[in-house]
Amino acid sequence: MSDTGRLTSFARKELGASNIGTIIMGEGFLTPNDILKAAVSESSGMEIEQVDNPKVVAGKALEDPIAQLFRSAFEKQIASKVVLIQPRKAYIHELSNGKLGSSIDRMLVLDKTYDVTDSSNKNWSLGPGEVVVEIKNFSGHQDSPIRPAYLYQLQQQMLCCKAKVGILVRLVNGWDLQWFVFERDEQMIEDIENAGTDFWNRFDGVIDNKDFWYDPHDTKEASKLYKGNQSKEVVDMGNNDDLKPLIEKFVKARDEEKLAKIRKDEASLQIKMHMKDVELASYQGYLLRHTTSKRQKTKVIKIPDQYTETRVFSIKES
Repeated sequence: MSDTGRLTSFARKELGASNIGTIIMGEGFLTPNDILKAAVSESSGMEIEQVDNPKVVAGKALEDPIAQLFRSAFEKQIASKVVLIQPRKAYIHELSNGKLGSSIDRMLVLDKTYDVTDSSNKNWSLGPGEVVVEIKNFSGHQDSPIRPAYLYQLQQQMLCCKAKVGILVRLVNGWDLQWFVFERDEQMIEDIENAGTDFWNRFDGVIDNKDFWYDPHDTKEASKLYKGNQSKEVVDMGNNDDLKPLIEKFVKARDEEKLAKIRKDEASLQIKMHMKDVELASYQGYLLRHTTSKRQKTKVIKIPDQYTETRVFSIKES
């Protein structure tokens, strides 16, 4: 679910900072329902899966080197040594129905006030005290703005640590070290507390077998979320007036898709007749491909009592 450095636990009703951006913004490697499912699973004693994403794995592996690069750059700017520690415990903020938690990448400990300039050329006076440091391995453009999900993550860390300032460090494309200072934002903090309270309300509802899930992210997630009642009995929904425009929209799109496929097939046929045996051709900026590929033939062996389930959605005129 999260990386191996996660110190928070859904079993203790702790919602980690790396998840809060997804909960609020709906963006990330997971959906809000993925996080809610993981919380329900872990609370029941099940192990939750790690995020199988190369960027996440690489980011964790590069955390130490990036931290050292940041420390060197910071010390060079202030012409003094600093303490940069890696906390071994999660920081917790209590909610009315659960908790918010933060596994901090690094904590910068300053013995006095230092005047610094971050990568956005903003001047700051930092210290004395602790400054939260969040580390990212970033593959986007060097001028790209900080993702809102990262800002919410940093704000939750400041909330849990009772810190007033945080630094987001990112290594861009493997060589460009950037770091940005952010102050505590009370409006974002309020958003985080509200989102966390709502998350644990939904969690309690799902545990009680209530439909407290978030709205599905897309139609694929909807099919995974609503498992089906295994009944072949037709349920009359004739009184649900919301369905009429939606069915009409679906049927129209489906029919347009069929016509589009017919037009596409007709054009494809004519193009192939012009190309004949040519596999690659160009025409005024277009690359035409009619290539040959081979794949080893395989036999499918049925495994007793094991099935692959697929949810199929369709609308037919009666």
